[in-house]
Amino acid sequence: MKPCGHTMGTPEFSPKEAVDFFADMGYEAIEFLCTDDYRCAVSPNAPPAAQAELAKQIRDRGLEPACLTPYITDLNHPDEEEYRKQKDLLKNAVEIAARIGFKYVRVYGGRLVEAEKRRSSLECMVAALRECASVAENNNVVLAVENHYNTLTVTASETMEVIRAANHPAVKVLYDQSNITQMGGEDYTEAIALQKEHIAHVHVKDIVFKTGAIQQQVGDVTHIDPSKRAVRSRVIGKGILPWPEIIDRLHGTGYRGYLSVEYGRKWYPEDLPPPEQGLRQSLEFLQHCLSKLK
Repeated sequence: MKPCGHTMGTPEFSPKEAVDFFADMGYEAIEFLCTDDYRCAVSPNAPPAAQAELAKQIRDRGLEPACLTPYITDLNHPDEEEYRKQKDLLKNAVEIAARIGFKYVRVYGGRLVEAEKRRSSLECMVAALRECASVAENNNVVLAVENHYNTLTVTASETMEVIRAANHPAVKVLYDQSNITQMGGEDYTEAIALQKEHIAHVHVKDIVFKTGAIQQQVGDVTHIDPSKRAVRSRVIGKGILPWPEIIDRLHGTGYRGYLSVEYGRKWYPEDLPPPEQGLRQSLEFLQHCLSKLK
C-alpha cells in the first residue's frame, strides 16, 4: 500500500506547489480535486496543454497520479436535462483523468432521497454509472463510488447494492471508514468484509465525536456545515478510527492500492493544523502502520 497525498488538505497551494509539497514530504502518489472554485485543483475547463503540463510535473517528481475527485453530486437527478448534464460532467472528468494518468475517478453515489424514492432513484443512478463506466473502461479509468454521507451509498451495504446493480468492471468502491463511522454504519471489520472484492481506492482520515453528539445531521453531499457536524476532524492517529487494525485488515484481503490522506482543510480548517504539520504527522503514522505489516 502507498501513502497518497490529497489536495483537499492544501488549499493554500497551487497544483504545482502541491505536487512539490507531497513529493518533498515523501508521499508516493497524489489525489487531486477537480473543480473550478478551489485553488489546489484540476480545473475541469483547463485546456489539454495545462493538463499535460500537470501530468509531467507529477511524473517528474516521482509521484503516481492516483485519483481525480470531481464534485458531481446528482447522478440521480429527477430532471432529465440536469441528469444528462451530470453524466456529461462525469464523462469529462474521466477524459481529464485519462489525459493526466489518474487511475480512478471518485464518484458520489447520487444525492440522498426519501426512503420511498430510493428504488427508482437508485435505478436512475445505476443507469448513469453504467453509461459513464463504458467511457471509463475505454480510457483505462475506474469509477470509484465512495461511502459518503447524504448519498445513496452511505454505508458499505448500500454501496455494495449499487456496485452489484451496476455490474460493470469499471465500477468499484472507494472505501471511507471515517464516513461510515460518523453516520453510524458498519464497523471496519464488516465494512471491509462486505466490500473487499471491490475496493479500488481508500480514503484515510480521522475524527472524534463532539460531546453529546450521537448522529450526524443530514446536509449537503460535499460537506456538512461545521455547526451541524456530529464530529470534528483530527490528524490521522489522533482520533477514534483504529487505523492500524484497518490497514492490517485491508492488507489481509490483498489490497495493495493507495491510502489517500483526505485531510479536510478545504471544509474544516478550524479543526486541523497546517499541512506542513498535520500531513507530515499523518504520513509518519501511515508509514509506521505499513512497517508493521507481515
